[in-house]
Amino acid sequence: MEERKFLNKSEQRKFVLERRRDMTGPEISEKSGLICARLLRLPELQKAGLILSYMPTYDEADVSGLNQSLRAMGKRLCYPVTAGGGIMSAYEPDSPDDFAEKRYGILEPITGRSKPVSPGDIDAIILPCVAFDDKLRRLGHGAGYYDRFLPLCKKAVKIAAAFSLQQLDEIICDSHDISMDLVVTEEKIYKK
Repeated sequence: MEERKFLNKSEQRKFVLERRRDMTGPEISEKSGLICARLLRLPELQKAGLILSYMPTYDEADVSGLNQSLRAMGKRLCYPVTAGGGIMSAYEPDSPDDFAEKRYGILEPITGRSKPVSPGDIDAIILPCVAFDDKLRRLGHGAGYYDRFLPLCKKAVKIAAAFSLQQLDEIICDSHDISMDLVVTEEKIYKK
């Protein structure tokens, strides 16, 4: 972790995204595999029945393998569907192929072939992040989708999947920013 002073979230975001973009495809694959293996062993996911996960894009931690393993274990998986104004909902696709590319190039469930999920029914949430710190504060892309959605998920454990190089000394936070219960990297699991 590199100690560095930032004036705002935008500077933090830019710094970490540049570091992440420098990763090679094989490096992303290898580290993502390690992250998925750590996630799969978490008791919080082992006991969860309904899990909100994500479809990775660009250079995010690729949890596709984890999603497949969780489905094979009989877990129900739902994924974010975004709308204007930073509004997000969760949908459970009827099949693993019921996705379409939406804004920002992110694959989202096709709502006509998916079931809406009540946030209060979700047991665990696996989410991407741009950066994190050891106090489990998460920096996202800045649209606030998760920060608006997470408070609705009263019983869900919140788990960020990230590469170690995404860790910063201290994330600049606002009052509405939601901290994680765990952050899982290829090297370590951070817990409260």
